[in-house]
Amino acid sequence: MGNVIWQNHPSSALILEHFAPNTEETILANFGFLLWSNMNYNYTEASMGFLNNSDLRWTSYIQRGWSVPNSLAYMESHDEERMMYKNKQSGNSSGSYNIKYQPTGLDRVKLASTFFYLIPGPKMLWQFGELGYDISINQGGRTSEKPILWNYYTNSDRQKLYKTIAVLIKLRTSYEAFSTTNFSLAVDNAYAVKKIYLNGDSMNVSVFGNFDVNNQSTIANFQHTGLWYDYFTGESLNVISTSMSIPFTPGEYHIYTDVKLPVPDLIVTDVKKNDNAIITDYKLFQNYPNPFNPSTTINYSIPSIGTSHDLSVQLKVFDVLGREVATLVNKEQSTGNYSVIFDASFLSSGIYFYTLRAGNFIQTKKLILLK
Repeated sequence: MGNVIWQNHPSSALILEHFAPNTEETILANFGFLLWSNMNYNYTEASMGFLNNSDLRWTSYIQRGWSVPNSLAYMESHDEERMMYKNKQSGNSSGSYNIKYQPTGLDRVKLASTFFYLIPGPKMLWQFGELGYDISINQGGRTSEKPILWNYYTNSDRQKLYKTIAVLIKLRTSYEAFSTTNFSLAVDNAYAVKKIYLNGDSMNVSVFGNFDVNNQSTIANFQHTGLWYDYFTGESLNVISTSMSIPFTPGEYHIYTDVKLPVPDLIVTDVKKNDNAIITDYKLFQNYPNPFNPSTTINYSIPSIGTSHDLSVQLKVFDVLGREVATLVNKEQSTGNYSVIFDASFLSSGIYFYTLRAGNFIQTKKLILLK
């Protein structure tokens, strides 16, 4: 059938939903057919922070013993549970790092996406995966119509995911290194910090990502010494030894290239600032609404501190036992009025406290979550 179709339509792409033993699929792939590779379980487990089931190797056609890149992999589909839904329902945690917390869960989708799109070979993006769709496939019945949530586009954390995936796709379609046949992977269950090494004619790439929920360090094994560049920041890294050790916080990931590329625009304002008013003092306002379900707004003010330097600001949420459950702000900020939306959908009903630290200023207020 394939020969007849290609005889009449030489540019046709024929995709088989075959799901047979790899020995049989190898023959079909090498003949010219594309075959679906269901990687939902592995990527979802990796995204949720469960390393024992996080083997991503089957995404690669080379790992499958194929001579052509005909493994059409996907993380989500019409017939699989959504990654972000699983993150929010069953995500792993350690200390204050909690994948069930929506911003952290969305960051984990960025991490998984980096290790999906940058492995050479064709990929499928299922609609709204780029915005962290979190409605269960079983809502209203497995095959029922699901809501189209256009309001996702107004959420800054979802916009960051959207822009990150767009950047990853543009990266792989713009530079030949991402379609190279000369690459290696360290992405099976043994690796908390997973790695992709791409060796192109004009550029080499090393990709690292910590899928654990705890701090990790790894031997980088860069392809060569010299200057490497962090794609997302443009910052250079002088690799004196290819076996240098690099520390990673939970969920941290980097794309390093040995050619400096334009830094992508990933800035999305997640903390709104209003500079219209004159600010003379620190203020932490009561959240509104309070009680709330599941989100509430917290406003605070940072006055001029009489120096040219911004102030280190932290806004964190704690439970009644004093355990940190969320970090809403952790950055340097200039004078201004700020507004943050706290989504507590991952928490149970109860009393919580939020604390603002800015310089020597510390203030705590109570908020009540009622579900």
